[in-house]
Amino acid sequence: KLTQNIRQSQPIENSEPSFFVEGQKLDEQLSQLEKLAVEKALDNNLGNKSNTATELGITRMRLDRLIEKHSVIFEKKWTKG
Repeated sequence: KLTQNIRQSQPIENSEPSFFVEGQKLDEQLSQLEKLAVEKALDNNLGNKSNTATELGITRMRLDRLIEKHSVIFEKKWTKG
């Protein structure tokens, strides 16, 4: 789903994607993009990790590892109904 969203986004004319930094190594750029994707998905899902993992197409365990790896801080904005 994430790659579909990236493909559908329209770049600003004559510009590089915002995550591209001249001279930065590919693994660093991918890591930044990964962190951004996790943060955005968590925000979209009001901090619900199960829904976030589903949106990203990964397991909840992998999401927890990514949150720890990137030191992602988020606020749980949903409550069980």
